[in-house]
Amino acid sequence: FSIIPITDNSNDDLFPKISGNKIVWQGFDGSDDEIFSWDGSITQITNNTDADRFPEISGDNITWMFNDGNWEIYFSDGINPATAITINSEDDINPQISGTNIAWEGQPSGKDIFVWNGSSTTQVTDDANNDSSVQISGNNIAWRKFDGNDNEIFFSDGTNTTQVTDDNLDDKLPQISGNEVVWVKDDGTNKEIYYWDGTNAPFPIITENISDDNFPQIAGGNVVWQGFDGHDTEIYHWDGTNVTQITDNDTNDSFPKISEDGGVVWQCFDGNDNEICFWDGTNIIQITDNDYEDQDHQISGKSNITWNGYDGNDWEIFTVEDIIGETGSLSVNLNWLTVDLNNTYKDPVV
Repeated sequence: FSIIPITDNSNDDLFPKISGNKIVWQGFDGSDDEIFSWDGSITQITNNTDADRFPEISGDNITWMFNDGNWEIYFSDGINPATAITINSEDDINPQISGTNIAWEGQPSGKDIFVWNGSSTTQVTDDANNDSSVQISGNNIAWRKFDGNDNEIFFSDGTNTTQVTDDNLDDKLPQISGNEVVWVKDDGTNKEIYYWDGTNAPFPIITENISDDNFPQIAGGNVVWQGFDGHDTEIYHWDGTNVTQITDNDTNDSFPKISEDGGVVWQCFDGNDNEICFWDGTNIIQITDNDYEDQDHQISGKSNITWNGYDGNDWEIFTVEDIIGETGSLSVNLNWLTVDLNNTYKDPVV
């Protein structure tokens, strides 16, 4: 397989996201932060004098945060000019996208959840309690709400809202796929992964143990997470029935991501720095092998993967091709570079 460096410049390119073989990220154009995309060549999506940050992508549709004095939500379908979804005097943050549906967190009172369906906006929550960590899948969203005592998980199908949890424990980090939701339940000493199918009572994927399980992701009925095995963190997979321990070594494997087609990527420590590893359902392949940090990995489909890699000077965006069925040598294809963004970058802030 070949690693393809998408960017190669003297600045930080950050926060890559992927849908199909299209990648978006945040970069600096010499004046401010802008949004870029790649589907074989680089396109600059935004070009203005204010900060554009934290893009998300679904198909050809992209959303991001734009700062006009406060944070607003913008949308592009890749063809028409960008659309301002919000224009107000409050911060709108954390946009998530599925098709043309976008969910985000706004602040007219505490922090509430809003959804845009491609033409109109609906305010899903309206109270003084903070609603945050919103995730979206089709018309369905999940989020966490502070109830005055601790965080609970809520779900909406676009018509009805369901309180999924109601206890004295901290429920957080929700993820959604269709009408299925996973999250972390934290009792203060131990974290467990819980699952809800949209109908029946929630339950822990692994019967409660004494080790922390954290950072779940769900896609197509499959769930992955990192769990502590008594020595270090490993990657686990649940197919709706059985749990498989994907990794079993003496170094930390962290922050797994899973696609609808079952591909899994994560951050694997090699004793020196973090690399990117991939599981195709059978084999583990270490994608990167260098002396620098690789992080912020994302996957779409069976094996469309992107990540942030440090090149010794700054952070760049990478992808990989022909990884399925390949377990051989690693190469870096420099001929795939299509643009050289000679610019400088400032650290992102929210």
